[in-house]
Amino acid sequence: MWQNVRCKITKRLPITIYKRCFANRQLLLIGDSNVRSSGTTIINKMEFKHLKGNPNSHLPQDVLAYDKNNSITLSMFPHQLPYYAHKFVDKNVFVSAAKRLDDIPAGDNRIILIHLWMHMLRISVHAFRHHVRQIRQAIERLIQRSPNVHISIKGPHTYTYKDQLPVDYAAHTNMVGRIRRSPKQSHISQ
Repeated sequence: MWQNVRCKITKRLPITIYKRCFANRQLLLIGDSNVRSSGTTIINKMEFKHLKGNPNSHLPQDVLAYDKNNSITLSMFPHQLPYYAHKFVDKNVFVSAAKRLDDIPAGDNRIILIHLWMHMLRISVHAFRHHVRQIRQAIERLIQRSPNVHISIKGPHTYTYKDQLPVDYAAHTNMVGRIRRSPKQSHISQ
């Protein structure tokens, strides 16, 4: 079932409640720097041990951490290409979210967070929809073989900076500008 929960945290819960909730489970986070931020907060607040990667790095990379006492594992992965990073990143780091979901075995109960937004702003809507459709199909397959998984999809949001236009506005303006300048698209009214 697809449900928009429009969450707003109004009360801070003790870490022990989160540890009890996540006990004996795996957390799978797929996305961009927003997912990295959420994952890093979980790793630091819940005092996980790092096994692979650096959750504090701004470079997209695989991160694996765990809490042995509560049997909690956190895996954090960047989403598929296109992924606009500030520096060169090996393309092998980027695996589609759909493939990662398809790799989850039957009977699994992990908690999954998927977020596609910031690093996909510069691609066409058609390409973005293609990725989302692939993810939806993978989710449907996953729920068939592992009905006890919990999946959350974090949707688009606005970024604002004190001295800049909002990033989503800037990306929209950039895309409209490219369409208007394109000689093949001369039939588009201005």
